[in-house]
Amino acid sequence: MAGTAAELIDLLTSRADGPDTYTASAEKLPAGPLFGGHVVGQALMSAARTVSDERLPHSVHCVFVASGRSELPIEYRVTRVGDSRAFSRRQVTASQAGADIFVMQASFHIGEDGLIHDREPPTAPDPDSCTPLTGSSADAERWPDMYRHWGAIDVRIAAQPPVLPRPTSTGQTPGAQVWLRTRETVAGPQVLHSAILACVSDMTLLGAALAPHGISHRHPGYRIASLDHCLWIHAPFHADRWMLYHQISPVAAAGRGFCRGEIYQAGRHVATVVQEGLIRPVAAAPRDNAPTRGIAS
Repeated sequence: MAGTAAELIDLLTSRADGPDTYTASAEKLPAGPLFGGHVVGQALMSAARTVSDERLPHSVHCVFVASGRSELPIEYRVTRVGDSRAFSRRQVTASQAGADIFVMQASFHIGEDGLIHDREPPTAPDPDSCTPLTGSSADAERWPDMYRHWGAIDVRIAAQPPVLPRPTSTGQTPGAQVWLRTRETVAGPQVLHSAILACVSDMTLLGAALAPHGISHRHPGYRIASLDHCLWIHAPFHADRWMLYHQISPVAAAGRGFCRGEIYQAGRHVATVVQEGLIRPVAAAPRDNAPTRGIAS
């Protein structure tokens, strides 16, 4: 369980098993399936161990190939795709019991001077006035194990905002805002803060696709899982300071929901996230006993 910053860092850290090969433990959830964001964070930390410290991740593209299990260790194989004067590109393949479950393409950049612009952040209530995620229901057991077992992350729900000029065909606006940060100070390099963000950015984003339909991650009639996850980091930030996560879902169709998130800190647009997720009616699932939350298959 990642209840403290130290435990969170430990869960994101892999150990070297050979040249560009690393192994890490999964967070053991009672429900069994892996939390996809955990794999993203571990893979990014593994890739970072093969580049120089001044090169920071700016582009991370992930595909969840198969469902993973939280009781099994995860092996990460890093391929050095290329290095130039300013960029390093890495591919990371994660596997369990000899079967691939995940592939990441990550690019690291030394950082350069250039044009700068961004947009003003959207309006949002102060995080101190917002409801903690696990406290927004009188029955904490209703929340997915993922949220209760990642207690090192403080997630607060802002009011559902009018984030799009038009509602969806359901009549409801497909969006949400949450505040995110670690509960404790994180002492570590910027790449560690990036890995934490890569992990937590997968926690709530698919909820934007569920909101127009009045269902939650725990709805017994649907299997909900990440299919892919893409993160662009535009500027340095601190994972232990409040970040506003502005989320929208412009479309859901064919059993999939598409979501986009913008992350702001101290008035700056520091990261952008895009994700497609499986939202499959349980009756349509191709196999029995499929987990209702985790990596898709």
